[in-house]
This record gives sequence, structure tokens and C-alpha cells, in this order.
Amino acid sequence: MDFGPESWCVENYLGVDRARSSRYTNHTMSDETQNPQIDASAEPSAPESAPASGSTEASGPSAPGSQTETIDQIWKEIGTVADPEIGIAITELGLVYDVQLDGDRALVTMTLTSMGCPVGPQIQTAVHGACLRVEGIEDAEVEIVFSPPWNPREMASEEAQMMLGIY
Repeated sequence: MDFGPESWCVENYLGVDRARSSRYTNHTMSDETQNPQIDASAEPSAPESAPASGSTEASGPSAPGSQTETIDQIWKEIGTVADPEIGIAITELGLVYDVQLDGDRALVTMTLTSMGCPVGPQIQTAVHGACLRVEGIEDAEVEIVFSPPWNPREMASEEAQMMLGIY
């Protein structure tokens, strides 16, 4: 199987040889997160009742249409965006650091698996589109930062770590 020259990002960082690793074929994620989409034009998902970790949210109870609910919906939509090189949702990888609201504008702070990641612009565009699918969001700013640097051992979910071969 040839994965092409652009697949160096995560593999070089983790020192993984894709051809020798079964983690790319033996996925254990739930059906909902197993095949996250990168299509920025998809229909919005129903809001989740539990807040995503790492979200910036207003304090107090969540009322319909509240800032907290909108941020939760944004996190859920961003969760449909997968890193196209490894097929894991960027929220599971821990690439999204923060989501905030400024009126009807979503402000997302995220990173990439490496500074030279060749699919960075594609991921950034997909996150922008995911934000715009949320009702009430008219604009989005997706800022790519490299501080703190991405560390999958600390930032990725346990399930994503297992898929990446980090035990």
C-alpha cells in the first residue's frame, strides 16, 4: 500500500511505519467517530447535551440558544473533521485547543500535527466550514498555532492514542 509523500507528518513525529502498523486497519472507534467527514458542506449535526472538553463556555445553566450550547454545537461539528492522513477526528487527536464566540463569529484556536503538515490548509478550511454549519454562526476565524506544540501522548484521547499505537 502506498500512502504517498504527503503522509510524513504524523508518522515522522511518532516514528511509525504505516506499512507495518495494523492500527490503520483495525479501528475500534464507535460508528459515530469511526469515519469522520472532512466535507465542509455537510448538514449540521444535532446538538450534544454534554460539553466538549476544552471549550470556553459561559458559566451557569445552559438555555436554548445560549453561548454554551452554541459552543457545544461548534465542538460537535468540528468533531466531524478528520485528519485526512490518519483518519482520526482532529478533536480526538487534541488538535483543537479552544473555541470561543464573539457575537455571531466563532474563534477557533488549533494546531496541526507538524509545522509542515501538507494538509493544514485543507483541515483549516474544513474547520471553518464546520463552524459555519452551526445555526447562528455567520463567520469563523480558525487560527493555527504551534505553541504549545502538539503532543499526542498528552493531548490525544485515549482511544486516539490506541489507534496511533501509543500505549
